[in-house]
Amino acid sequence: MEYEVAFEIAKSGIGELTFVLPGLLFMIIGAGLIKFRDRLAEKRPRWLVNFFSFFLFGFAVLWTFTAGLSIGSQQSSLREDYENGNFKVVEGAVENFDPMPNSGHKMESFTVNGVRFEYSDFVVTPGFNNAASRGGPIREGLQVRISHIGNTILKLEVPASANK
Repeated sequence: MEYEVAFEIAKSGIGELTFVLPGLLFMIIGAGLIKFRDRLAEKRPRWLVNFFSFFLFGFAVLWTFTAGLSIGSQQSSLREDYENGNFKVVEGAVENFDPMPNSGHKMESFTVNGVRFEYSDFVVTPGFNNAASRGGPIREGLQVRISHIGNTILKLEVPASANK
């Protein structure tokens, strides 16, 4: 059977690091509040403006750094394992497919030859997480080849005819 790649961690760009972009936005807002705090304090208590401005900026820096470091290190580690061949491959038909509803309030799951996978568009991971309700390719009975570490899908291959 001829497969085509539907997802590959090595080619997923910056992947889930876009998750930190809101933190960068709040850092900019916090920096702006700090810069213009004298003007803001004209109609509000100075201590409140100072506290809020520095708190927002500090929290945004801490959150962005922590989220970026966590996701970035996980993504880097998985890519390195993938590039070094430190993963397992399972091939077969998708069974026990339990799709995530459009509301997104549960994980999508399936098994291939007894190996269970579970993911959601709403869970930040550098691995595959594109649920069928949001355009993902997984369907009951679909023949797939999956490169994985534990429950994390590093590469998903589907039949070349599946996307045509």
